[in-house]
Amino acid sequence: MLKQIIESEIRKLLTSETTETVVAQSVSKKQILILQRGWIVVGDVRKEGNYFISENTSVIRSWGTKKGIGEIALNGPTSTTKLDPCGVLKAHELATVGIIDCEESKWK
Repeated sequence: MLKQIIESEIRKLLTSETTETVVAQSVSKKQILILQRGWIVVGDVRKEGNYFISENTSVIRSWGTKKGIGEIALNGPTSTTKLDPCGVLKAHELATVGIIDCEESKWK
């Protein structure tokens, strides 16, 4: 039984559906990455292998919100949000605690 399950999972990994998923993951979108040790960054994120690559990245030093980090994800940075630009960031997927999608139009 276990052998059948393993073979089934391997077949799923080798199908074109998996390839399409990987391609879809490689498209950049504005996201907030919550990383280990308290680092929280925002940038144009894509997945490459085991890494998240974030371009146009800023460390979020101060959220400047009344409703938490979700507020800036949905509404963009406030007048008191403090962002420290840091360029390109590469974070291993195992160092990533969470990902929040941002409302792209609010981050222009």
